[in-house]
Amino acid sequence: MERLRACIMQHAEEGASAVLNALTSGVTHFTSGQPPFDDVTLVVMKRTGASIGGA
Repeated sequence: MERLRACIMQHAEEGASAVLNALTSGVTHFTSGQPPFDDVTLVVMKRTGASIGGA
């Protein structure tokens, strides 16, 4: 969990695609390139400056 948090924090100022790519690269590095034993699903969402409800 700490590696996940560190990766997200390191790329927090970048776009969602960059965060997703960094996370995917981190998983590949962590598993030494071995294929996953199960499904891997990642969803990255970035909040913009707009508030919910248009306020």
